[in-house]
Amino acid sequence: MIFDSVVVYRIGHKLLEILLIVWYFVALMRPALFSRAREAIREERERLIPRDPKEAALIKERMARAISAPAILGKVDLYLRALATIVKVPPYRLSSWFNGYQNTTFPAWLNSRRVERVQKLMLDFPERTILELAMEAGFGSKSVLNEQFRRIAGTSPSAARRSDKARKV
Repeated sequence: MIFDSVVVYRIGHKLLEILLIVWYFVALMRPALFSRAREAIREERERLIPRDPKEAALIKERMARAISAPAILGKVDLYLRALATIVKVPPYRLSSWFNGYQNTTFPAWLNSRRVERVQKLMLDFPERTILELAMEAGFGSKSVLNEQFRRIAGTSPSAARRSDKARKV
């Protein structure tokens, strides 16, 4: 009985592989076949992007008020949904605002704001450790700070701190 189920499984698996290969070649030979699906996806994306400049201005204003408090960006568990609640817009609209008007994603925006905060804190509090500053800015760990700091600032936090000290002397 076990032999039969293994054989049936292998036959089914091979049929799926063949079907996938045939589907791939059909898509290559007839790209227009999927144009309707592509168009529907494009229309849905366009529908989600806020087109109303008044709405975009309102979100921008609310965002400015929300992030003026350092405690907001300093929350380790700040997610799009939580920020959308603070800003009082639906999460999908806030996400669309980031994508359509800020030309970035929420995580990229948040990390860049947090890196800016760490850079400011390094200047204001040179006696504090980088880990303390990372935690205050909302990073969950020093390794995440290092990764994002390198990506955004092009250097490590330690190297940035050394160059800040050299400039002050």
